[in-house]
Amino acid sequence: MQRRLAAILVADVVGYSRLMSEAEAETLGALKAHRAELIDPCITEHNGRVVKLMGDGALVEFGSIVDALACAVKIQSGIAGRNAGVPEAKRILFRIGITIGDIIVEGDDIYGEGVNLAARLERLAEPGGICVSGEVRQQVGGKLDLAYESLGAHTVKNIATPVTVYRVSAPREAGAEAVADATSSFNPCAPAADRPVIIVLPFHNLSGDADQEYFCDGLTQDITTDLSRFGNLFVIAAHSAFTYKGRYVTPAQLRQELGVRYFLEGSVQRGGKRIRINAQLIDADTGHHIWAKRLDREFEEIFELQDELISTIVAALAVKVGEMEMRRILHRPQRDLSAYDAFMRGGHAYSNETLEDLESAERWYRKAIEIDPDFARGWGELSYTLVQKHIGGWAGEEVLEEAGSAARRAVRLDDSDYFSHWNLGFYYLHSGQFARCEMAFREAYALNDNDADLLVEMGEALICMGAVDAGNAQVRRALEMNPHAPDWYYWTLALGEYCAKNYDTALDNLNSMVETPRWSLLLRAAVLGRLGKDAAAREVMRDFVAQVGGWSIEREKAAIRFKNREDEAHWLEGLVLAGLPKSGAAARHGEAD
Repeated sequence: MQRRLAAILVADVVGYSRLMSEAEAETLGALKAHRAELIDPCITEHNGRVVKLMGDGALVEFGSIVDALACAVKIQSGIAGRNAGVPEAKRILFRIGITIGDIIVEGDDIYGEGVNLAARLERLAEPGGICVSGEVRQQVGGKLDLAYESLGAHTVKNIATPVTVYRVSAPREAGAEAVADATSSFNPCAPAADRPVIIVLPFHNLSGDADQEYFCDGLTQDITTDLSRFGNLFVIAAHSAFTYKGRYVTPAQLRQELGVRYFLEGSVQRGGKRIRINAQLIDADTGHHIWAKRLDREFEEIFELQDELISTIVAALAVKVGEMEMRRILHRPQRDLSAYDAFMRGGHAYSNETLEDLESAERWYRKAIEIDPDFARGWGELSYTLVQKHIGGWAGEEVLEEAGSAARRAVRLDDSDYFSHWNLGFYYLHSGQFARCEMAFREAYALNDNDADLLVEMGEALICMGAVDAGNAQVRRALEMNPHAPDWYYWTLALGEYCAKNYDTALDNLNSMVETPRWSLLLRAAVLGRLGKDAAAREVMRDFVAQVGGWSIEREKAAIRFKNREDEAHWLEGLVLAGLPKSGAAARHGEAD
């Protein structure tokens, strides 16, 4: 048995299965070109040896840790440049993990704890990113002009002691900025006319227990989400569907009001360990049933039951779906049912209007991941909730840091779930990491371009990064998918118009809101101030300050982030015009600076 000390690099393609299922020949061709024109020459230049290729990944050995890291940086920078101009859904991105350790050599192959650790570090990296062990960070020191971000100690599979992990952040940020600059114009997805339009109406609760309402609502949302992941369907958002909850609605009414061709309706009866679902798929043009199913199962089979419903709907609508795409969407990781139940309760409790609602949702999400620590969606929604606490001024930077850790963990646990990347992008936006924010949202969009809420939050991110036209286009596209849109859609569109200095249009959008949530008052006050309606602006601002207490320019800077200083100054100046105090002390005394 031969042993030696070596630097080990493991690289892997992000979302390889999805890329192959959507365009196998094109993906293979692009991957081969990356290897031949960039990766292999870079490895040779830095005195590395490719131990083996593993389909979408590679194991590489170096004699120098400095060479290994320099090679990784050059590869990631080169890939970012080669991706410029490539459609988001077709980009090939790598994760890279690097460590140094004792290896066992057997022929041309290598084994050992160092190889295992490099593979685990690769899984901790973000798309386009590099993660290294603490020993690598220590040995490289200042030999390379790089920045490092500590991710703390991690317990990784098959490694006895916790490992300190660092993210190599500077090249990742530079590479991401290059991509962002090259793709500043973002095109929304194809028009609805090309795809069957369907809505999932809220399922009726026949359990005889009003407390089960959360489960019926959660099931409706889950089915809507799963259908939205099929690119050949146009799915009306759940928010629009829930406006019909508890109301009798005719097929003709749905056709006229929403333009849908099909709708799914049904009921849920849950008792003990059994669950019964009755569902009907109906043609809105004729009012005729396309099919009706009654599913009576053990509750433990709830995920198989949902998959059966989805596959039956897709088959009935004659939607063309590849086998790999169907498997990616339907074959979800099995979760502990009590964790799933807690997760659904968290979603039912969630609201960003009050601290009490956020904390209730947080408790349920924490319970879900306590029961099942590998529940990616639970970690992602916990992150989202914590970021909302920070935005609302109810939590400090330490909570925002916890949100980042939770979001990154969600991506590591399931990088094929667009929610994971969405929540990570939301965290990056509100922590001011704009390049990473855009990359995360684009990865989410590549996995699902059919979720209206995702389009709006991605639109907000683009607006805050200065791409106002692209951001507004995203929101308008979402309004097509969600005709009975929630108020925050119009708030986002109004923010974009404010940033474009179209104040009258911004006010029109704010006036389209059904209610006047407290978080919309700041934008309304700023718009009125810019329009020269000083008295009205200050009245709205007084109303806002009275509701939240102690809000100031200082606190607002931490709540909303703009990439460009000019945009931030434009926003804050509008708030000052409307009378928002500059400091917390002034706010407490009801003064405007």
